[in-house]
This record gives sequence, structure tokens and C-alpha cells, in this order.
Amino acid sequence: MKRIPYPQLIIILSLTSLWLSACGRGEPAASGPTPTSLLAATPISTHVFAQPTTLIKQSAEATPTPDAAAADLARGERAYTSRGCADCHGAAGEGVEGQGSALAGIALTEEEFTDLLRTGGEGSLGNDHLYGPQAISPSGMKALYAYVKSFP
Repeated sequence: MKRIPYPQLIIILSLTSLWLSACGRGEPAASGPTPTSLLAATPISTHVFAQPTTLIKQSAEATPTPDAAAADLARGERAYTSRGCADCHGAAGEGVEGQGSALAGIALTEEEFTDLLRTGGEGSLGNDHLYGPQAISPSGMKALYAYVKSFP
């Protein structure tokens, strides 16, 4: 007869005891379901819920809290400085002569801004502006855009 290793034996005994306690070994409690009532379970409904629900719509359309907006700006600032944007465009987006144009007051939409940084202006801005999804995530790009738009 093959012996079961001790760690596996402990696991088997633990699972067996959990199973037995879940099955209600012994006398049924005064209140609660009886073994026969458990067998008469309600059939599974074939009703399909309409998606998205009102709750999902409300949470998706919720406006960000001031704390969330501040966190996005802080994250955008970190991306702006760590990616070297400030070196060429200035700490407040004022631009650096001979390096990069001013970003303060740009009229780009978020989509245009993201496209510009993802493609490098279709090569016209050079490799310094090529940020794929692995370099800056979509949420990181959104935070960077919010930070740039916050420049005076």
C-alpha cells in the first residue's frame, strides 16, 4: 500500500473536514434549510440583463473628485519631468529657445496630443517624441495632457 506524504495528508484531511462541515454533518439546525429544501432549489433564470446598467452608467459618467484631479496633475508633472519634456519646453511650458516650442496654451485636443506623442508628428518631431503604450500608458498620457493644459 502506498503511503501519502504528510503535507498532502494534512491538506486532504483539512479539505475533508471543511467539506463535511459545509455539508452539515449531524442534526439539522432548528432554523435554516433542511436537506430536502436544498434539493428543491430555484431553477437558474434565463433572463439576460441589459448592459450597461444604470449603476455602471452613473459611475462611468461621474466627474473626478478634486483629489483625483490633483493626483492626475501630480502624475502628469512626474511624466513631464521624467521624460525630459521640461528640458526643451521649459518647466512651465514656456518653451526654450533653440530647443522646443512653448506648450502653454496649446489648442490641441487630448486625442491630437496623444497622436502627436505616439507618432512623433509622423516623424516630423523626431524620436524624442515617440512614446508608445509601453513608455506611457493611456492613463499616463491623459495625466500628461491634463498637466500640460494646466500651464498658464
